[in-house]
Amino acid sequence: MLMEAEGIRRSQLIIDSSLTAKLLQYNNIQMMKGLLTSPNAKVIITNGKVPVILGEGKKQ
Repeated sequence: MLMEAEGIRRSQLIIDSSLTAKLLQYNNIQMMKGLLTSPNAKVIITNGKVPVILGEGKKQ
């Protein structure tokens, strides 16, 4: 259990050191693009800092 916890701690440190505001913004944009084309997307309520998606995505 201790070895697993140490491995998790190390992986979190590596991930944390590589996260930047620009990378998080890019990932957010990619996620929003996916939602825009999703047939399951209806309405997304946000904190006002990202786009709001209304209506359904493209039907296939």
